[in-house]
Amino acid sequence: MKDKDEPYMVFATENEQKETVGTHHAALLRMRDEEGEASQQERLLYGIYTVIPEQFRRGGHGGVLVRDAVAESYKQLGEEERITGRVTEASAHENEGYHNHALKANEGMRRLYSQNAKGEWIEAPYKQVPLGWDEATGESTLKSTPEHLMYAPLDQASDTLDGKKLADIVRTLHYYNMWVEDDFESKGAYQKHEEEIERYIDDFAKSVEGKQFRLMGKAEREEMQQSGVVFQENQEAVAEAKTKQR
Repeated sequence: MKDKDEPYMVFATENEQKETVGTHHAALLRMRDEEGEASQQERLLYGIYTVIPEQFRRGGHGGVLVRDAVAESYKQLGEEERITGRVTEASAHENEGYHNHALKANEGMRRLYSQNAKGEWIEAPYKQVPLGWDEATGESTLKSTPEHLMYAPLDQASDTLDGKKLADIVRTLHYYNMWVEDDFESKGAYQKHEEEIERYIDDFAKSVEGKQFRLMGKAEREEMQQSGVVFQENQEAVAEAKTKQR
């Protein structure tokens, strides 16, 4: 499904009975800089969501779908382009182990943490922008959603990410989720919606400025916690999950 040069991609997999047992939805995005300009060389693979019914889970279908998405994305690259990484927004109640699973070395997605002066590890305070907007006023009709941002660098073997790069990744996601001007009844309504999204980008960029983030999976964090290391998860995302489970 084409959207300029950033197509929305849907991948499906079947079992031996030819039943569709899962789908994975993704997009290959152009990285955005501080001015919002799209890069002509650097791309970001956005894993939007994966759907696998309960009875078909833990059968390796998710891995098949993600491998297909990665392979197809590399086919779409221009001669001078590269994929800097793979990113997703994960709810607190989702199976983190699924995202941590590496397709090959350094491709498993992990959460992002920076260390404070006390030696505690603080998760990146990510929020997904509102996905619903009033076409007449440009005001959001849905609230923002705190999520656990998860990332895997594909262009280098690294366990760290600086705050500027992380802000660019989040800016890229937020620009992709923006509505276009034709979705609104007036230019003013579109601009109001655009300004609200820009505030989310600016707030996040300020919160991670000057920080170094380490990519960590669940097993590594749990091992560190057994040694007394303190972790502070994205509290709003944790609270959001508890509310949904009530």
